Amino acid sequence: MRTVVGGSPPLAADRNELRHPGSRAVLAAALGGLADPSAYPSWDAPALRAELARHWAVEPEWFVAGGGSVDVLARAFTLVAGGRLVLPWPSFDAFPQLAGARGLSVAHTRLRADGAVDLAEVHRAVDADTSLVVVCTPNSPTGGSLTHRELVEFLADLPAGPLVVIDQAYAEFVDHPDPPRPVELVAAHPGVLVTRTFSKAYGLAGLRVGYGLALPALAARLAAAGCPYAVTSAAERAAITALGRPLDLARAVRAVNAERARLALGLGARGVPVVAGQGNFVWVPDFDPELTSVRLALSGVRVKVYPGHGIRVSVGTASDTDRLVRDWPALPSAGPARCG
Repeated sequence: MRTVVGGSPPLAADRNELRHPGSRAVLAAALGGLADPSAYPSWDAPALRAELARHWAVEPEWFVAGGGSVDVLARAFTLVAGGRLVLPWPSFDAFPQLAGARGLSVAHTRLRADGAVDLAEVHRAVDADTSLVVVCTPNSPTGGSLTHRELVEFLADLPAGPLVVIDQAYAEFVDHPDPPRPVELVAAHPGVLVTRTFSKAYGLAGLRVGYGLALPALAARLAAAGCPYAVTSAAERAAITALGRPLDLARAVRAVNAERARLALGLGARGVPVVAGQGNFVWVPDFDPELTSVRLALSGVRVKVYPGHGIRVSVGTASDTDRLVRDWPALPSAGPARCG
């Protein structure tokens, strides 16, 4: 392995991967899916959708499975014929790319001071040309999370017409008392899609498996918009097994959230402005994030830079936390950047 200044191995704190050991049962299930690599997987992951239906207590027709939640998100963009995307920013950097590929104009809205999507600003930005609205909660890179009540009130007051995507890639890490309840949100609104992934809390990023939750009519359109065989046999088996092991999930989430708090405290003690948020990362508002990232790179640490806004730092193991706190550069500050 390549070493860097000081002899430490590289640390990838830029991809929000689960750095804690995965379940042997899940790994065995994935390997079982490779028993016959010459065979195609199922057309639309029916076994996974059946397991999701049991997990969420609705019918399998409410689900569409894909190669990570980004696959389902990309399908949602294909359902939109022109118009405008309302996108709180900063956010997942695939969204502007998807919008550009579909010929959508993009209206960025700012975030709240706590890093969550400002739903009032989103509502004000929606107009007759708006065809798609994206709300990420928890929001990456800032970590702010909305409550179920906030989303209920927002959706009730939103004009009919736009497809509303609620991206919940980091939902499992939320520890506030009123997290969004996807089934209730979807059941009340035919034009709402909630996306989830197995890449983060379940630790299956390399297998590429995620899903969308929507009323059957919308789910069917999303399924038709994607490629068949999008979920491999290995990914489907691993995801089914992971869903059936809630204690493994709870242990992973506890470990990440504990390190999230420790990393935020450690950086804060060094005078670094930091928002712990509700994901498997922390957010560092920074007036010159590029310079900070270069200095971190000299010690072998990679972080995710959002120019003009700040730096997202993935939470890892206890030793990762110790290293990040130790190696974070001491820089003169001209005041932190805003979250949005």
